[in-house]
Amino acid sequence: LRTAYNNLEVVVTMNGFGDCGTMEDEKRIVYMKEYTNNILKAISDGCNVKGYYYWPLADTWEWDNGYGPKEGLFNVDYRDDDRPRYPRASVNFYRRLIQDRGFDTTAVRDYHAYPVDRDEFLYDTFPSGFMWGAATSAYQVEGAWNTDGKGPSIWDTFCHTTDKVYGGMTGDVACDSYHHINDDVRIAKELGLKHYRFSIAWSRVLPDGTRGSLNQRGVDYYNNLINALLAENIQPMVTL
Repeated sequence: LRTAYNNLEVVVTMNGFGDCGTMEDEKRIVYMKEYTNNILKAISDGCNVKGYYYWPLADTWEWDNGYGPKEGLFNVDYRDDDRPRYPRASVNFYRRLIQDRGFDTTAVRDYHAYPVDRDEFLYDTFPSGFMWGAATSAYQVEGAWNTDGKGPSIWDTFCHTTDKVYGGMTGDVACDSYHHINDDVRIAKELGLKHYRFSIAWSRVLPDGTRGSLNQRGVDYYNNLINALLAENIQPMVTL
């Protein structure tokens, strides 16, 4: 990108690691440490990388794999109708990485440190203003598939078709972010995020796909989410 596209600005907005779902997610920590350190190396080589968003903030419905993969920094208890969120060990690592702005501190170095003779890490800090964030996607987290005037999406239709998704799992409820704005903003703040990427479900805003079907309750949901983020000094990044 640096050489072929005149070093355009890059923000990594979707990067994550799935594991067995334990709360002590050491493999995820190792992955995050190595990936973000390689971003730092790219910056030191002159690449114009402006930010990194871990995907996803909390466990989500993972397409045709249903709720099998556990990719979130926060564990979601899908057995509980309230969908409580609990921090995995990776939350502590990512919070410290954001706080220290890189790897030039003992606290961050101590996470799975390598022997000196094969340590290829760059122990340095990210530029001031580097965008640290996390990301989600509408169908995978919102739930409320037919609530407050929302129309069916192609994923609603696909997942309600027999034998299309593992175990017949759907995103009808997911981690129910539609009803848990405050919980999601709370854990984003707890993590120390400065940015939060989310997507808009057009079937919630325009239920039949036309401008004439504008659904104000859907618009209100996204406005409420944006306002809650801004109130905690977290910058929204909206994708369509």
